[in-house]
Parts: sequence; C-alpha cells; structure tokens
Amino acid sequence: MDTLEQARQQLRDLVNELRELQQKHAQVSVRIQKVRQFITLADELRLTSEAAIQIRDVINVTVKPVVARRPPADMKTTKEKVAWACAEILADGRPRQTKDLLAMLPEWSIEVGGGHKLLAVSAILSADDRFKPSRKVGWSLASDNARPESVGADSGLFVHSASEADPKP
Repeated sequence: MDTLEQARQQLRDLVNELRELQQKHAQVSVRIQKVRQFITLADELRLTSEAAIQIRDVINVTVKPVVARRPPADMKTTKEKVAWACAEILADGRPRQTKDLLAMLPEWSIEVGGGHKLLAVSAILSADDRFKPSRKVGWSLASDNARPESVGADSGLFVHSASEADPKP
C-alpha cells in the first residue's frame, strides 16, 4: 500500500471514528438532559443531598467546554492565582470539594506544585476570608447566600430568637 492509499485509509478510519463519537455524544447529551430534569425536580421537592450536589458538579464539568483561562498578569504567586481561580470557580454558587477545585485549576492555567497538593490548596483557601469550608459539601464563597445544607448548625443563621444568636463584636 503506497503512502497516498495509507493516508486515505487513515482518513476513512477517522471519519468513522468521528461518526461513532458523534453518536455517543448525542446519547450522553440526552442522558445529561434527563439528569438535569431530575435535579430540577429534586430541587423543587427540596430533596437536595450530597449525591445531588456531586451530580451537579459532574454535569457542570462535563457540559462546559474547556476554555483557556488565565489569572490576571499582576498576580505573581501561586497562592494568589489559586485563590483567584477558586473564587471564580465558586462564583456559580455551587460548593466544591478541595479535590474538585484542584482538578479544575489546570483549566485556569494554574499548576500547584509540591507533594501535598490537596493540603496546599486547602491551606490557601483557609487563609483567605473569601472562602468558607464545610466538611459536608466543600468550599464555597463566604459571601454566598447560605443554604441549610451548606451551613453548619453553629453558624447562627438558624436561631429562633435574637437572644440565641451570638452577638458579633
């Protein structure tokens, strides 16, 4: 088989592969739509759970096209860049676990170095007042409107009277 014939065969193979991928994409798109409908119904019925939040995150990551994003040029340190990117990621109001934030950072052109990347990201977020942690649902922005499932019982948001709330200094 000559070089031209090999190239033609490769082109035919790639066209066939593209068709298969398009069919799979259509099937996945239908499934994603069904899951979205389920999540909407669960929200309407107030059936939110940790599993539903995880499903939302998976859909969010799957559906969004990967777009190269870069931190502002004036940000020099990795800490600044990580905090900035995490604030941008969490701006949609969905809490995320540290591992999920770490996995999303390369999309923002940020690489965390060292042997303890999860701990590094967690430490950066812990030191920044813009973020609030929750062991149950993960990190969120401190300025977000708190939902009952993302707020600890000791937050003071769910008290029955003013006398039960801790006064702020």
